[in-house]
Amino acid sequence: MKKRSLAAMAAFVFGCAVVTTAMAGDACQTCWQRYNKCVSMLDVQTCEYQVANCLKSNGCPNPPW
Repeated sequence: MKKRSLAAMAAFVFGCAVVTTAMAGDACQTCWQRYNKCVSMLDVQTCEYQVANCLKSNGCPNPPW
């Protein structure tokens, strides 16, 4: 149950990021800013998955991992 809650929270954080990136000048930078915020609240694996999706949806380079 806890993992589902964390995944839902991460999805919400990055869902908000998608809306924000539509208005931001640099969508890739915004994905990484959201990743840093996510890592401070959730586990790294969940955040890595979310940032990879954010970067992919905005046509950004793949993450380094």
